[in-house]
Order: sequence, then C-alpha cells, then structure tokens
Amino acid sequence: MHAPLGPKEAVDQLRARLNRLPPTKGFLYLDGPSGAGKSRLLREFADATPGAVLIDAAGCTAEQIADRVMRAIGVPYEDNRSLFALYLRAEDQDLSHVVILTNTQWAGTTRHTDAPEEVAISGIVNAFGLKSGDTGIKFIVEIDSEVYGLSRRSYELGTWIGGILLLDGPTGRVLRQSRKNAVDGDRLGDPLAGTSLAQFTAMVCLQWKYMLAYHTSGGLDGDDLIEELKTWLAGIDPAAAATRNWGHVTETEEFDYLY
Repeated sequence: MHAPLGPKEAVDQLRARLNRLPPTKGFLYLDGPSGAGKSRLLREFADATPGAVLIDAAGCTAEQIADRVMRAIGVPYEDNRSLFALYLRAEDQDLSHVVILTNTQWAGTTRHTDAPEEVAISGIVNAFGLKSGDTGIKFIVEIDSEVYGLSRRSYELGTWIGGILLLDGPTGRVLRQSRKNAVDGDRLGDPLAGTSLAQFTAMVCLQWKYMLAYHTSGGLDGDDLIEELKTWLAGIDPAAAATRNWGHVTETEEFDYLY
C-alpha cells in the first residue's frame, strides 16, 4: 500500500506529469470517484501555479466553456464559431497557460445530456490540447469515471476520414466507424485508429504537418515525404499504422478527400 500524498506532494506530482506531456498531447485527465478530493487538489494546484486558469464546468455547455477559456487566456472569442480559427489566434499570440476544468461531470443544464463528454473530451480540449506545442496551452480536466461510465462504454470523439471516431472505454483504443459515403464505405477494414488516444493524437499531428509540407512544396520530393511519414507512423503505433485507416492517410490520391 502507498501512503496518501499530502497537498504539496500531490500538487508537485501533478505538475511533474503535466511537464512530461508531449507537445501533441497537451492535456491530463484527473479521474476518481466522487468525494475523492479532485476539485480541491485542482484548486490548490491553480493557487500554486502562476498564470493558471481555473474554470468550473458545472452547469455550462461546451460553447460557454470555450468562451470562458478564450476570455481567460486573452484571446477574443467574439462571435467566432470556428475552433480552428480560435486556435490560429492563440498560436499567433504565443500563449503559455494551464487551463484547469473542474466538475466536467456536471456540465450541461440537465443530468441526462452529452455535455460532460463535449466539454471534457471534444471541443476546445481536443482542438487546443492536440496542438499544445504550437499554442503553449495545456489542460487539466477533472472527470469522474462513475459518471462517465468509462469501464462500460465508448466515447464519440468526432470524425476522421469520413468516419466516426470512438474512444473505447474498456481498452482505451481509438476506433474508426466508417460511414456509407466515406472513402471506404463499401469495403470496411480494421476499425483500429490508435492503440491509445496518446498514440493516435501524435500520429494525426504528425500526418497534418507532413500533409502541409507536401502541399506547400507542390509535391516536390513527395514520395520521400510519404515514405518518411509511414516510417514515423509505424514507429509510434505499429498496429494502427498497418490498418487500412492509415493507408488512406498515406495515399496521395486521397489527400484532397482528407481535407
């Protein structure tokens, strides 16, 4: 058995884990049952961290959370509905903030809602956390596995290559569920997109950078770029890189479709 950590030790451990995050995964999830002291720990962490932004998600929609985050870090939210546009604004300002979201299990105006998932997993956490190396923004998100039911269900993360992305609760794998009009709608393959969320996000960010380089160069040395990308992807997650999902990503004839 491990002796319980004191407040200072717990804050130091949380900071150490945050500092070890790679630039393609700028978020931590703090999980635990109700009453375990997660919110108190995060308040103490915020008090001890210069520039930290603490936002209570209870009763708020994903839209309201995005608005509060942007105002807190000093990026005008205004009437913009594009998270990508907001990300570009944050990147231009070279920010460095830790954003702490507490009580995400109580997000939304009713108990029977998908708002907790929208606040804690998709939306601004996903848009900014995956590009933390560019924006300097990192998230710590409080969740409650009893409320989310992580051991029993899957979370919808969004869409990718025309299919639905799911985070599988029991295994932690990222799966892609193809749809009728997707590029592979008539020839389904292995649904695996990532052995873990961290591996998947690292691969997507790497692919995005290589695709950008490919198009801005007009295809110059394109074959070499694609082969180099394949090597990196296989190094990050060999099982996922071998699936048809990632075959679409490295097929130049389908690049326009991926946009």
